[in-house]
Amino acid sequence: MTAKKIMPAVVVGAIVIALLIYGPGFLGPVGTLIMGSSAVLAYFAWLFTTFKTPADPQAILPLYLLVVGTELIHMSEEAIADFPGRFGRLFDTDISFFAPLVLLAGGIWVIAGVGLIYKNPVANFFVWFVAIGPGIINGIAHVTFPFLAGTLYFPGLITVIFPFAASVLLIRLLLQVKPNIA
Repeated sequence: MTAKKIMPAVVVGAIVIALLIYGPGFLGPVGTLIMGSSAVLAYFAWLFTTFKTPADPQAILPLYLLVVGTELIHMSEEAIADFPGRFGRLFDTDISFFAPLVLLAGGIWVIAGVGLIYKNPVANFFVWFVAIGPGIINGIAHVTFPFLAGTLYFPGLITVIFPFAASVLLIRLLLQVKPNIA
């Protein structure tokens, strides 16, 4: 494999490591655990599947955009119901940057959708990241938050099922990509 072909894996790997190192300072330990574990799992899933053999955009893109769309609806519920305040009080951390983060993430995810059309390897990483992190791990986390907070409802609990379910379907589809062992 040439240096040019391996460069996306090196760059994304460096960003994942930087997230793990610097994340606690701006995401807090719980945010870093959620985002960092998502990034690590996505990185290895990507390397072993769609890094060498990009996903077929015609097969993946509609479901990926469904995950992104349902995640944006979910994040809207979080914003309306004061997820940043409740999360901050529960875990003694400041996530006042939540609204800009939602906008930034949504923009990156949409751009990754365009990258899928061009079979960009980094776009394929983001597909894995969105499915694993905001989709699956965030879904599991949202089910635990009410128990930790001692309440029946925690912001985001109502809509988290939609990106979770769509992500399960997306991951099933991504796992059908045959690895190109060359």
